[in-house]
Amino acid sequence: MKTSNMAMTAAAALAAALALPAVAPAATVTITSDTGTPVALNPAAPTGIRHMHPDLAIALAGNEQSLSLSVAGPVAAAATPRSCTSSSIPSWGVDYQGNGTYTVNVTTYTDTLCKVGAKATSYQVAINAGVALTAPPGPVLTRQPNSFTTNTLQVPVTLNPGALTHDLRVALGGVLAPDGSISGPSKEVFADTTTGTAAVRLDAPGAYLMVGRATGYTGAAGQFFSPWSPPISIRAYAPFDFVTAPSCTDCRGPRYKLRGTLREKSTRGKVTIKVARGNRGGRFRSIGRARIRNGVFKKKLTLNRPGVYRAKYIFKGSATTAPGTVTTKFRITRRFF
Repeated sequence: MKTSNMAMTAAAALAAALALPAVAPAATVTITSDTGTPVALNPAAPTGIRHMHPDLAIALAGNEQSLSLSVAGPVAAAATPRSCTSSSIPSWGVDYQGNGTYTVNVTTYTDTLCKVGAKATSYQVAINAGVALTAPPGPVLTRQPNSFTTNTLQVPVTLNPGALTHDLRVALGGVLAPDGSISGPSKEVFADTTTGTAAVRLDAPGAYLMVGRATGYTGAAGQFFSPWSPPISIRAYAPFDFVTAPSCTDCRGPRYKLRGTLREKSTRGKVTIKVARGNRGGRFRSIGRARIRNGVFKKKLTLNRPGVYRAKYIFKGSATTAPGTVTTKFRITRRFF
């Protein structure tokens, strides 16, 4: 008896379920994701993307026979509205109007003339476009020691999908403006989309300021840009090196004068000088420090024996020149008493 009652209950439930009307499938609305593939929009929650030139796609389903479409951007209509179309829309461009919320309004109908069975649904898309720059982990050199070739620093750039281009700016001694750009003159550099880097030429020592933003395509409301990126600073120093090896400018001994000329004329400070006799071995002894003026230093010293000497020049660094130690040789060929 108990088994019979359970069977009757199950049969009744099945009959009731079959009597209910079938739920018609709803239209699917997708938008271009940051990877370039479609992502479905959900009317219950905003969909976040960075893409600046996305396409909408709408696929009708079930008994849906037509639809109308509009997109409201932060400034104005962000897409050409469709009052009525009797087919799915495989691609419909959305204009970038700055970061913010874009509302996609879709109304489907059960007839082909957009008059019967209207069902309106709204979807929100939050676009948050922008560029990110990565500063070097520490100070960099404007060139390699003993080289005349200027170094070019490859700065990693996180590019924004769907951007028309990227506006990257750098300035030596730059100052940040209230809107996040560089106040005053700046130099434009260009991103390599293959490597994801921008080449910054280090023409002179100092502090470089760099910012960037993404440029959108021009739409009906105009052209818009992403906000400027957080700034990065690049600290560049010239290497501590010489035009030629320092040498004695006075051949009359036993007192001599060493003279050295640095490649970087802006170098300021003092250089510590130590000397040792012979090509190798031997202990260095300090002969004091010499002040650098206009990239040149001079130092008097006393040497009682002719021959080859090694000189070690130690510099602790300055505002424009990196710390460094250079060892060179010089020869004393004669002396007069």
